[in-house]
Amino acid sequence: MSNNVSEMTLIKGGFFTIGTTQGVSTSTADDYNQITFGHPYALTSFPMIFADSSWVKPSELFNNHPQILSQSQDTLSLFFTDSTRFEARFYIVQQNSGSTVKFIFRLKNIDNTSHQLGLGFNFDPSIGNNGDGFADINSVFIQKDTVINSAIPSSFELWERDSSPKGIGVELSFASGSPSQLTLGNWNELQNGSLTTNQNLRWLYDLLVQAKWPSQTVNSNQQIEYSIDLNFLQPDFSTTPFQRWDMPSFLSLEDSVVFPLEYSSNVEVYNPQSTPSTGLTIQLTDSGMVDHWSSQNAFTVNGTSNKVIEIPVVTTEWFNDTIFDVFLKLKQNGIVTDLLKRRVFMPASPFSNTGLDVNIDSVSTANYPEIQVFFDALNNNTGQVINKLKKINIFPEEDNSGIQNFTLEKDTAGGVNQADIVFILDVTGSMSNEIADVRDNIAEFADSLIQNGIDVRLGMVTFRDQIADIYPLSSDVLAFQQIVAQQTAQGGDDYPENSLDALNAGCQMSFRPAANRIFIWITDATYHIAPSPWTNLTVNDVVTSLISNSVKVYAIGDATLQAQWFDQIVMNSGGDFYDINGNFRDVMLQISRLPGSNKYVMKYNSSATLSQLHTIKVEVHYRGLGGYDIATVNFVNSLHLVSYFPNPAKEVVQMNISNPESKHCSILISDEAGRKLKLLDVGNAAVINWNCFAADIGDSGIKPGLYLFHVLLTDDKNVTEKETVKIVFIK
Repeated sequence: MSNNVSEMTLIKGGFFTIGTTQGVSTSTADDYNQITFGHPYALTSFPMIFADSSWVKPSELFNNHPQILSQSQDTLSLFFTDSTRFEARFYIVQQNSGSTVKFIFRLKNIDNTSHQLGLGFNFDPSIGNNGDGFADINSVFIQKDTVINSAIPSSFELWERDSSPKGIGVELSFASGSPSQLTLGNWNELQNGSLTTNQNLRWLYDLLVQAKWPSQTVNSNQQIEYSIDLNFLQPDFSTTPFQRWDMPSFLSLEDSVVFPLEYSSNVEVYNPQSTPSTGLTIQLTDSGMVDHWSSQNAFTVNGTSNKVIEIPVVTTEWFNDTIFDVFLKLKQNGIVTDLLKRRVFMPASPFSNTGLDVNIDSVSTANYPEIQVFFDALNNNTGQVINKLKKINIFPEEDNSGIQNFTLEKDTAGGVNQADIVFILDVTGSMSNEIADVRDNIAEFADSLIQNGIDVRLGMVTFRDQIADIYPLSSDVLAFQQIVAQQTAQGGDDYPENSLDALNAGCQMSFRPAANRIFIWITDATYHIAPSPWTNLTVNDVVTSLISNSVKVYAIGDATLQAQWFDQIVMNSGGDFYDINGNFRDVMLQISRLPGSNKYVMKYNSSATLSQLHTIKVEVHYRGLGGYDIATVNFVNSLHLVSYFPNPAKEVVQMNISNPESKHCSILISDEAGRKLKLLDVGNAAVINWNCFAADIGDSGIKPGLYLFHVLLTDDKNVTEKETVKIVFIK
């Protein structure tokens, strides 16, 4: 049943839902919103009956007995009876043009003997759109489960939010007298019969309002009754945009894994102003339960309308039942205008000791008291390498004592964990097909990187005779795809174009320190070179900028121009060239095949005695599986093992290695992407002086670029210390 203000539904068993149609305000923000949770078949809001010894649902008491639903002009009603003991009537009535909904429940004793009877009411609020509900009693929001047995208020309020703006609100008023007990608790606990005694889990994340009137002796042909009024309050909407979010209030366990761990959620941003709100961004803050996320590109919401923004949610496993406050910040031109809190229950992940193969690769004590432990983990059943471990998954020990304070990072010296990729894109008139190719293949390109364990960000510089636009690096692949789709190929009927300024502008991006930096340079034209009215840059200027910023350039261009116009930039940066007339999808996927880093480094400060053997244990728990490895290490206090000169170098690097215990020393050389180029045995002298010639590395020497030198010192117990240095070779 509905009218211009509200809508209500009643089904057999007495289960009901209430919602708005147009609401009580002129704002569209209270149109078509929930007041109670979900569809009535969710079976979460209903009257209750105390019959002689226990509280039951009407659906249980009158199971397999007549239940008659009826509807009049303003009333939905349900009649129950078991024909011998009880009959009950439950009414939901729209009053005051729909702005008040009255609940009436009557229970009559039709038996020839007396019974101990009582009435109750379960109300599962879900105020607003994709929210829950917060109870406000005497102007105080109730944050933890609460049982009130005395001085129960005659009315209280339920609001969409527990801070300003409060959004949609209703008042529950006990029209026929206050109950003897009012309980505000989490739905699953009250449904199971009791509230938790764990103080850390008493926070309200899924509110259920439960009212109980005292049981009493009811003689034959007598009845008891209560009535409750639900009054729609004027909504509290701010004058600036505010948010609603479909983040669930609790997660679950599916096949021993927290569900959902990763999913796309939707944020509804409502603008109450009559004019468009511009410059809006959203930020999901890291609360320990979810990963940080922020929209890199601003958006606009038209006046008195809403906009839905899709945001990825990546949750973290937790090994104790925990309740988190998760926050969304809405910013306008960098200033926070709305802060939305969602409280979420995270169940404890299963804690198994088998299923994972954990391997401690090496332990470095070179920076004592800091200890660095290098390790990896894989699934025993599938052989899959685990590349998404977080600190919560790691349980380290030193000499059988837990290590509480430690950091966990990817060991990027062994491969690439992050990639900052910038498209340097010619948007002149002849490039329409290539712009479409980037748009159509960017999602698969990013997916290929992500599947390989790469944390990727995408940016772009567009150019013609001058730079057209610069789009900062962003992890939002969908938003980046939309930016590419907005590009139009126009102008540029004459060669050359301004690739050099565009490449140089890309070098000014805010790169992450450990990220592999890649430019994908797409053009079918030659480029301006200084002296020129269009640029003051030479090719050497750009190559120097690329190398100093550790940028590798992959060019997609006209093959007839490769030798003269592309090779000097591509080869000096360590990249590659592809024919613009080739299969663009294959080219993109080939570029995406970066080796991900599967090793982790755990760092902590130790107070263990020097020059003695100590045991280090790394235990890992991940998605219902577990495993551990133990290493025995002699802690040695030393300065950095390796010194080197010069850096950058042209032909040779002089390397000095301190090896006071005469351990066996080897050096593994790899390129920036982690590809192994050479393994050298350099002896076991106490001090090793070694000259590295660029011409001796690889089959035909090495190209200019960044290289990783892994110095490994291994003792007679096969315990290895490792130190990695980065050296740049230039022409």
